[in-house]
This record gives sequence, structure tokens and C-alpha cells, in this order.
Amino acid sequence: MNPRNHVSRLPGSAFWTVLSHPLRVFRQFLTPRKRRSSTVSPPGHPPAGGTRQTWKNVVGNQIAQPLQIFHPTTLHELKQIIREAKKKKCHVRAVGSGHSFSDVALTTDFLIDPHCLKRVLPLDTSVLREGFDAGGEHLVHVENGITLHELNSKLDAMHLGLCNMGSYTAQTIIGAISTSTHGSGIKLGALPDAVASIEILNDEGSLLRIEPAGGITDPFKFQRVTPTVTLVQSDEVFYSCVVAMGCVGIVYSVILRVTGRYFLSEKREDSTWSKVRQQISLGTRLLSENRHVDLYLNPHPLNGEHRCVIGMRNRVPVSSKVTCRSLGSILIPQIPGISWLFVWLFNTFFELTPEILDSCMDTLLERAYTNVSFKVLDLGPANFISAYSSEIAFPMEEDKHIRGIDEILDVIRECRVEGDLYLSAPLGIRFVRESPHFLSMMNGRATCTVEVPLVNGTHGGMEILRRIEERVCNDTFQGRPHWGQVHTANRKTVEQVFAATFPAWLANYRSMNSSGRFSNSFTNRLCLD
Repeated sequence: MNPRNHVSRLPGSAFWTVLSHPLRVFRQFLTPRKRRSSTVSPPGHPPAGGTRQTWKNVVGNQIAQPLQIFHPTTLHELKQIIREAKKKKCHVRAVGSGHSFSDVALTTDFLIDPHCLKRVLPLDTSVLREGFDAGGEHLVHVENGITLHELNSKLDAMHLGLCNMGSYTAQTIIGAISTSTHGSGIKLGALPDAVASIEILNDEGSLLRIEPAGGITDPFKFQRVTPTVTLVQSDEVFYSCVVAMGCVGIVYSVILRVTGRYFLSEKREDSTWSKVRQQISLGTRLLSENRHVDLYLNPHPLNGEHRCVIGMRNRVPVSSKVTCRSLGSILIPQIPGISWLFVWLFNTFFELTPEILDSCMDTLLERAYTNVSFKVLDLGPANFISAYSSEIAFPMEEDKHIRGIDEILDVIRECRVEGDLYLSAPLGIRFVRESPHFLSMMNGRATCTVEVPLVNGTHGGMEILRRIEERVCNDTFQGRPHWGQVHTANRKTVEQVFAATFPAWLANYRSMNSSGRFSNSFTNRLCLD
């Protein structure tokens, strides 16, 4: 039997959990208790400036006031911005859709919003290496500002699809790639692994086309057809530049490996952490027999057990009947003011957080959902809830990921016991193939990623995330932080968790950013310059 609190409730309603405890609610209003601790680490302060424009990320925890925000529409305009930055001795930085919760995109000088650069470009097959074989895949050339939502729609119209992707499609393709957004699937690579070629503007405003050694492009054909673009084919340069958080130049475009259009069917099962932790070692049936596996784990126990929902997605024929997600999972996140209501619930009735999350997890247990791949991989309306998160990537050898998750649960328990601080969302656990990219969290090892999310505005969130990072990003657990999510990694941490590849990445960074044109608060924090 699944050990849950069996209070009668309306299915999927977090609010019913509160209403089912009228005496506790009444007492809370009459004599509100103070938490023993509600420390929240302050967000980054906006840089000083006179009449600077203001840019914020989606949750408002990262703010920049650059000298100017640019919205280029062509490659020529992009070049002109970099050349103007050189002339005025300014730094320049590109942002995506503001879905990064770290300081990775902040700048005080020139900020580039690439959303107008969203074309699918013609693929020049005349410069491809003779005898090139895509191995059943297809190549698609896209500009840097296209969002995953827009890209998926255009690929679908071409009867194509991404092999893998994350669950949030408002990100720009380069924002997702450069921070190593991964998706899920132990046999599938992260999004950067789909990159066959990348075009980057250097600090002179000149365009470089960068590929691994023996890449898809024929050097002699390319030089003849495109003499103004420099082709670089080097493993060290390529695997340093794709996942570089915008630190080595401004990306203009990428050539992606994609696959034919396909359908997925998603099923979810109810379980507990004590059972699931025995099913997620490398080579187990759960991971090897399913294309995608996601776990949603209640970080707080009920009746001594952590509830866990297992999500499995597998390919089905394109002719399969399309079904819909459950009505509750579609409508509840779109209720006006729903984020504010959740913040009020979690901050006012914080002791009921375990039961509230248990109720929310009921909405995950919907009937099988079948549709075209990108619609199933997209988390959907749940993305409307205002939230932020950190994410830690653990190696799966010797079950280090399982011990890492146990340690995270211990930190969350300590925060709860010592200071009445409650994590306000389920943990999201995914499994990804190793990656060759030097600063990808998946570099060199099969990886389990653990996302630790919080509803934006709930008390103590930053403190919980800081304590988790301190405990697991070290030699013992070998956790690596997600660059685009909340983290406090410094140079020492990066050298420790990327010991084998950071020196090569740093050498390439110093070569491509020798002028300091692409430096910013993120590179300063990591002492890269």
C-alpha cells in the first residue's frame, strides 16, 4: 500500500488539503506562529547606472541595467553591434528568453535580445563533406533567437522533430544549448549533442564556423563558396564553444541533427522513493526499456515515505490516436492568480506543505497521453506557475546519484526541522547519456539530474538551494550545477567538478575572449579573466 495521508479530498486540489484541517487553519489565523528561520539569500543587485534600460529574467531574481538593449534582425546588424562595442570599449552579452535563474546573462554594457533572429536558414549542401552520412538523421540550420516552441512548429511542418528536449519551450535554442539543457533518456544525448556546426561572431565581429575535427563541412569547398567566414574544425575548440554560456562570442546560428517526425505515449505510475531507488541503477529495466523516464518526488515524507510518480514516454506509431492531458493538469495552472495563491498557501500553512504537494501530485496521475513528440515532452501549462530552481547532475556509476538524492532529502529535512523551511515543489529527476562537451553537466558520464524547484516567493528558497549545493557539489558526491539555474559555484568548485576538462575549456575561453569583450558578472564570479 502506498503510505500516504488518506484524508478525503477533491482529486488534484491542493486547497482541499488546507480546508480539511479547519481547526489548524483557524488557529493559524488567531495565533500565527513565526518560523524559527526564514532567511532568504538576497538576489543579485542591479548594477548602478543613470538612464540605463532595465532587463529582468522571467521570475525577477536577476536584473540588469545595460547601457543599451539591441534587437538585431540580421547578421549584418549583429556584426555592427559587436563592432560598436569594440569602438566604445564595451562588453557585449546576448540573452535568451530569461529562463536562466543565475547571473549567466547579466551585463552592464551592451545586451542583445536575439528574438528577431528566428529564421530557419537554407542549408548549403554544396559545402558538405563528400560522402557525408547523417546516419538516418537530418540537418537543419537555424538562427540563434528561435524559441524551441517556434522551432518545433517549423520542424513539424517539415515532418521532422528534435531527438530530445527539455520540458520548457519558451527558451531560445541557443539559450538552451549553451547552458546544456538536457531533457531525459539514458540512451539520448542532451540538446548540445544535437549540434553539428555552430557559427559564432568573435570580438572583431567576424564570423567563425566551428565544428569538431572531421566535421560535416568540406574545408576546400567552404573556403571557395564562403571566403569571408573562417572554418575551424577542432575537437577542443568545438567542445569548448557549444556549452560556453555566451562567454566566447555571440552565437549567430547552429546546424542541428534532427530526426523524422514521431509520436510518443506517456504513462505515469504511483510509487514511493524506497521502491524507486532500487529501480534506477544503470542497466535496470525501468531505464533501459523506456525511451524517456522522469521521476517526480515529494521532498517531504508522509507516514514515513516519500511519494514518487514515475513518468515513462515511449515511441508509438504516427498513426496512433491523439489523446489529451487531464483537464485538471491543463486548467489548474492557468487559473488567474494561481501562483500568488500557492505562495500564500505555502507561506501561511507551511506545516501542511507535504500534504499540499501530495495533492498536487495527484494531477500527475493522468491517463496515458499520446501526441506528437514535442507536445508530450513539453511540461505544458504547469510552466505557467512562477517558479525557480537549481539542478544538480550526479554520476550514475556505483549508484552515486542515489546517494546524492538521499543527501538532498536529508538537507531538506534539516531545513524543515531546524527552521520550518519547506521546499514548495516536487523534485524532478531525469536520466541522460554522457556528453563530450567540456562544461556540460553530463560530460564524460551517464548522468542523473535532480531539479530542486520552488514556487517563486515562498520563504527560504534560496537558503535551501544554497545548503543543497554546498553538500553535494564536492568530491564526495561529484554533483555539478546547471549553469542556467540557481547556483553559487566559484572557480574552485568548477575546477573540482570538471577537473578533466576545465583546463582545456579555460584555454579556449582565454583565446577567444582575449579582449574581454564577452566578460560579465558570471565570468568575474568564476575568476575566468
